[in-house]
Amino acid sequence: MGAVWLLALSCICSPLVALVLDSNTIKSAAEVHSPKKGSPCMTDKDCNGSKFCLSPQDGMPFCSTCRGLRRRCQRSAMCCPGSICLNDVCSRAEEVNLTEGRRTDEQDGSELEWTTQHQSQENSSKKANVTSQHSKGQEGDSCLRTSDCTTGLCCARHFWTKICKPVLHEGQVCSRRGHKDVAPGPEIFQRCNCSPGLTCRVLLAGIPQRSRLSVCQKS
Repeated sequence: MGAVWLLALSCICSPLVALVLDSNTIKSAAEVHSPKKGSPCMTDKDCNGSKFCLSPQDGMPFCSTCRGLRRRCQRSAMCCPGSICLNDVCSRAEEVNLTEGRRTDEQDGSELEWTTQHQSQENSSKKANVTSQHSKGQEGDSCLRTSDCTTGLCCARHFWTKICKPVLHEGQVCSRRGHKDVAPGPEIFQRCNCSPGLTCRVLLAGIPQRSRLSVCQKS
């Protein structure tokens, strides 16, 4: 009777044991073929050492080993220490600094060139103004018109030519052109007009009628 019970019990347990063994075998094979993932993470700061937080499209984010030089990247945290992500490729930091240095030198060169050109234009303009001012006739120089003389002078007749003479100030003798009391005929010693704000008028006080002079007086 006992032998029968043992035989029955072995028949019942054998399929269960086989099922458990098959299950363990499948699980072990799956662990061997599937890649080993790191600890779960939310950001790169959750990963230690030279790892970054990788977010696959079909799974949960996990800490993955950093990527070496010339590997594709999306941010610098994905690259191994000493390199950064440049143009979606992990590159050495020295190369980036060299590139930035070249850009800075090009910009500095452009700014220096613009500054030099601007200063040259300003210097040329100043030289032109100085030359134009010095080219104007000084007192006693020959002229054809008042614009040929420098500021404060006018072009007036002197004998049979014209020279630059000073504009008259208050109290200086002047010529009242166009008035009846002025003798007709050409003036061989022509005077300039009075300065702005002054008028050429006869000086009456203390001067005889026949020798009255016209002087520049305040209007």
